[in-house]
Amino acid sequence: MKIRILALVGLLLSAGTAQALPTISMIWRDPANPTGPALGDVIGTPTIAVNDRVVADVVLTGDATGPSVNGVFITIEFNTGKLFATGAQELATVNLPGMGNSMSPIGIGTAIDNTLGRVTNFDEGTTTTGLATSESRTLGSVAFQVVAATGTVNDPDVVGSLVNVGTDTISTTAGASGANFVSAAVVPEPASAALGVAALATLLGLKRRRN
Repeated sequence: MKIRILALVGLLLSAGTAQALPTISMIWRDPANPTGPALGDVIGTPTIAVNDRVVADVVLTGDATGPSVNGVFITIEFNTGKLFATGAQELATVNLPGMGNSMSPIGIGTAIDNTLGRVTNFDEGTTTTGLATSESRTLGSVAFQVVAATGTVNDPDVVGSLVNVGTDTISTTAGASGANFVSAAVVPEPASAALGVAALATLLGLKRRRN
């Protein structure tokens, strides 16, 4: 069975209702070119097969009216029933708008737990201005092997989160902040879903005839 990858809007975590929030998005790269030269290529609508390798980029977008983001410390959670993480990469340098303004990893490396479905220690930060306005930058990526082609559009499979208290946070020039998290989901190909609905309708029709 083939599967289709789509982007979904995830959970809103807010530190205050009046505070503008940055966005952390998990965006799938095109599986036909998963190691291509450009990070952050949006996947569109291609289909992939079970056992294929897929890569989700971690993309930071600043809020148009909010303070600059100068630190991202997150845990990336994923569905172990559908995905097996094979690697995670924090970019060594993330160039931001402005002279001498860039982000880089704070710690050394990330840690993958395929039992809990988590990538921890993913962090990028700067001592300079940070990312302001609605600019977007790719901070790194996580590579997966697809192990199952089941799910629904309401079933996020990869999402950034703030689960490690005291470690995970979004840091801005105005202090700690929450974030809008946009998740990525692996869902059945629409044609496969249509076949499933048709088969169910046929079975229900047969049952009614027997009764």
